This record gives sequence, structure tokens and C-alpha cells, in this order.
Amino acid sequence: MLPVLAVSVRASVIYDFVGTGSAFTTPTQTFAPEPMAFQLTLSGFVNPPLDGPIAAFTCAQFDSSTNCDPAFLGAVFSNQSAGGAFSAQLQFNATNGAGYIFYFPTGAFGAAGIYNANTPTPVFNSGTLTVQTTVQTPEPANAILMLLGLVCGFRFSRRPLLPVIHRFSRQRIGQKIQQL
Repeated sequence: MLPVLAVSVRASVIYDFVGTGSAFTTPTQTFAPEPMAFQLTLSGFVNPPLDGPIAAFTCAQFDSSTNCDPAFLGAVFSNQSAGGAFSAQLQFNATNGAGYIFYFPTGAFGAAGIYNANTPTPVFNSGTLTVQTTVQTPEPANAILMLLGLVCGFRFSRRPLLPVIHRFSRQRIGQKIQQL
């Protein structure tokens, strides 16, 4: 008998974003350049379908953030064919009340790498998105328990159980014969 060992290894995807929203003016308000950042750790990639539903996250879901407006969704991930080669769109809603859109290369949300936002003049926002994957290994205490289980399993698998049962059966049969 061999012991079966199941090891739980968890993978994570970390989205680390740093950017600056460009200054702009509306008919009622002028916005200065706005620095912004967030780090988001998830169990898998966020890669919404092209021209399909979005993936949205609140500021509370971020590991950390800078200038994220808690009154709105913190960040919205979408893939829009209108963006051409920069179809991966990230909207960050800042504390100044503005939503800034960053245009990253197609596929940036679904693969590890460092991506720079497309910044043609005059008003596109600059930013860098780093997507990385990590694998979390079991803690040392868990590894020691697994090793102990293997050692015990090996020890008991070397001890034959059948002869013990067989010897016990012979003794019982011998006692029954003596009673007759």
C-alpha cells in the first residue's frame, strides 16, 4: 500500500498599475494631472471577451491603491475592438471625480509582462501595467506533516498485516479443536 499525497499549490496573478491621468478641461471644470496606482491580486487572469462584458473591481478589492475613488468602481477592465492594436482598456476612477482610460496592447490582461499605455498626443494618459504570475508553495509546517505522513506510510507498508491475521486465525482454530 502506498500513501497518496496531495499537495495544494495555488497560483496567483498580480496586476500592478502606475499611471498619470492627463490634464483636461470640461465646460465646467479643469482637471490637473492626476497620479494613480493600484495592485490587485487574483486567482486567475482577468481577460474579458472582445467587445463583451467588463470586469470591474472596487477600491476595497485592491491590495493597495493611490487616488482611487471609493464612491465608484475603482478599475474597469475591458477589451474593445475599436482600440485596434491597443484594445485592452483600463479605466481608473480617481478621487478627483474623473475616470481615466488607459489603452494597453491587445492581450495585455491575459499574459504576464510589462505593458506601456499607448500615449498619442494630445490627451492620452500614460501608465505602466505589470502582470505577473506567482505560485505559492505550502508552508514549512505543511511540508513537515506531509513528510511525516510519507515516512509513516512507508513504515506501515513494510509491515505485513496478512501473517498477523493468519496467525490469529490458526490460534482460534487450534482452540476450537481442543474444545472438541
